[in-house]
Amino acid sequence: MKVFLPVTDSLLDKYGTEQLVPFNPEFLVQSDVVARKPRNWIDDDDYVSACERLKATQALSA
Repeated sequence: MKVFLPVTDSLLDKYGTEQLVPFNPEFLVQSDVVARKPRNWIDDDDYVSACERLKATQALSA
């Protein structure tokens, strides 16, 4: 599988890049290694849970 990302010449000039690095599709494969998540990681990322978190926080006034 090959992945192509469109890049303009002006963007390459901006970062001084002359050659693009090929993307390795193996990075898209899920790893079997159990990663440690940060303590503040949000486990429930669905809409209802997000609304509940918003209601639980107090609005900050300027």
